[in-house]
Amino acid sequence: MNGHSQYIYLNTRVSLMAGHLLKASELESMLQGRTEDRETLLHHAGLGDLALDQLHGASELESVLMRRQLEELSLLMRPLTGSAREFFAYWGRRAEVGNLKALIRGKLSGQTRESIEQHLIDIEPYARLPVRALLESDDAAEMLRRLERIPEYAEIARQARRIVAGGAELFTVDSALDRQYYAGVHRRAQAVPKADRMGLLMLVGDLLDRINLVWLLRYRVAYQLPPAAAYFHPLPGGNHLGRTQLLRLAQLDTEEAVANALPEPLKSLLAELQTPTEIMGRLQVYQWQAAEKTIRDNRPGLDRLFAYLMLRERDLRAVRGVLYGRTLQLGNDLIADALNLAIWPNPVASNSSSALAHLRRQAHV
Repeated sequence: MNGHSQYIYLNTRVSLMAGHLLKASELESMLQGRTEDRETLLHHAGLGDLALDQLHGASELESVLMRRQLEELSLLMRPLTGSAREFFAYWGRRAEVGNLKALIRGKLSGQTRESIEQHLIDIEPYARLPVRALLESDDAAEMLRRLERIPEYAEIARQARRIVAGGAELFTVDSALDRQYYAGVHRRAQAVPKADRMGLLMLVGDLLDRINLVWLLRYRVAYQLPPAAAYFHPLPGGNHLGRTQLLRLAQLDTEEAVANALPEPLKSLLAELQTPTEIMGRLQVYQWQAAEKTIRDNRPGLDRLFAYLMLRERDLRAVRGVLYGRTLQLGNDLIADALNLAIWPNPVASNSSSALAHLRRQAHV
């Protein structure tokens, strides 16, 4: 398939699949818990075959929805070759990075094999991570040495092994894996053909700005790490937060001080927000709005495919959040607040609870 035909295929496929992206009214109906609305929504979202009564627990639902995402990604990637294909293949490995973090945490904390397996997302047949072999490792160091022999994970495994060998805390290991992964996303976006690079890098840059700011608030303000340690975590490649801005922000120690020192448009966008959760939610909205504009522009390119994948992930997380919130018997306002989605026009503030906190963790994986 030549380049022109490739983009015709991609643009047509994305347009067709974007027609199934969810509307606020559909999710609001599902939030009300009416069975007929739930079934209609699942059908519209391409999940009509989802046998909810046969799923047991949040992890099984998570696995089913993640496999659906990877199935769609595999379909959309068919005409891609070279650096474009490598970018989207790498993007699809995020679930396995989550599994790798669960494996390392389990090994470092001495969990049993059965306990570790409960925290893994089953994404067969799309998995590249040899979970069974890694579980058989005696400890985290041996597991990472095994992983280094796999080309797709050698880079991440080497970084993780150095940190584990240094006796770092678990959150530092998690952060290092995320940092290595998202740095890889940025490098691969830079490597796509020039005609596609700018649009793709704009979307990736919005993503990195969100990640960097949330990490900075978490490590500097919440964990009270010194400026040098907090500055180590952020990534290059954001649209508005470069190394100079991040270094300056790392000297500050309150959410208010950081918010007041942000460059535009982030300063206006995040005005009056007080917590990392609120900031992350607003930045997600900003990122989704940029993706929606890219879809509407109808200009063939890799950025349009990436925009669709981000919005599709948003929708599946919303479906998962509503279904799981119902399992926890949370009220509508708690579910809407925990998901922190743009499609809820007036999120209702609510008191925190252990169930709400757990749902928030599910929503912001």
